Amino acid sequence: MAKDIVNLYAETDREILSDDTGSSLNLTNSSTGSALALKNTGATTGVALTAQVAATAAPTIAVIRATNSVASGAFFEFRGFLASIVSASSLQRGVRVKVDNDLYGWIPIYFGGVLV
Repeated sequence: MAKDIVNLYAETDREILSDDTGSSLNLTNSSTGSALALKNTGATTGVALTAQVAATAAPTIAVIRATNSVASGAFFEFRGFLASIVSASSLQRGVRVKVDNDLYGWIPIYFGGVLV
């Protein structure tokens, strides 16, 4: 069993550092609430979540894995305003994706599940 370093009282870069093969932190809510809620209420340029895998350790694995065992359950639910796109009749919304420093693209959202 590994000995974790728990540094939650630091001014910056709080962390749980583990050298175990399992997860450093598991959160479970056995009721109807979320297991984790993230909010950034300070700077408008800060993000609420950053996920990263060291490229030297595992260059071919995904950064985030989502598993949903509910039939027809969504992996992601976007709430709030998504930028309007009027480039196709069935394409009405899109998700903005940052590709590089100042290069952005769009992942389209098609309504009705029909792609023509």
